[in-house]
Amino acid sequence: MRTLSVIVVCFIFRMYKFRIILACYMMLLLIMQTPKLNLLLRAFHLTELFATYREADHFLKWLTAGSMFVFLGVNYFAAR
Repeated sequence: MRTLSVIVVCFIFRMYKFRIILACYMMLLLIMQTPKLNLLLRAFHLTELFATYREADHFLKWLTAGSMFVFLGVNYFAAR
């Protein structure tokens, strides 16, 4: 029984650490995107991975929305 409790505590600690890292990632992702100056969009466009500025913009919007969905999902299941 003691082994099970140790496993549960380790899992909770890892989930807590993961939630903190994910929250920091989300803050950085959102802070760098301001209405006047979008540093991430400019950086994505300059990497030349995307053919157009619009393509980089769509990818960044998808990345932000997907990250928010993952963040909310992880927090929802961690709170249960």
